[in-house]
Amino acid sequence: MIYYLAITIKGSSGFARAYSILSVLLIFLSIGIFCAETVPNIKIYNGCKTHRVHHPVATDADCNKLPFYVAIMRSTEDMCLGWFTIELFIRFFVCPAKKKFCSQPLNIIDAIAVFPSLVSMLADMDELVFLKETNA
Repeated sequence: MIYYLAITIKGSSGFARAYSILSVLLIFLSIGIFCAETVPNIKIYNGCKTHRVHHPVATDADCNKLPFYVAIMRSTEDMCLGWFTIELFIRFFVCPAKKKFCSQPLNIIDAIAVFPSLVSMLADMDELVFLKETNA
């Protein structure tokens, strides 16, 4: 129960306060990256196959000259996704009432927000052969 309080109630301890501040900062960082990806100079790289579903707008030449800042943005976005996923699982596992947790609107929104990005990332990984198309 003490872990649940530390994660969900920001005023319960210094750790809880720092944890909530870090979560909010990562939310703003993720939103900022999401907005930056709409800039035309960056948007062309959204089709490259580095944790993104292939999109016909990006050419191989565009993907070969991927700027450093785009790689940093993608790595940061993946780090934020990892944080949000781990946070959701931790909150679920330390919650004393699992059914109530699954029925709360904010937890449902968190799961809906994380799930599509995870599926997209997993579908693009070369190690997951069973998700790849077979050309037979």
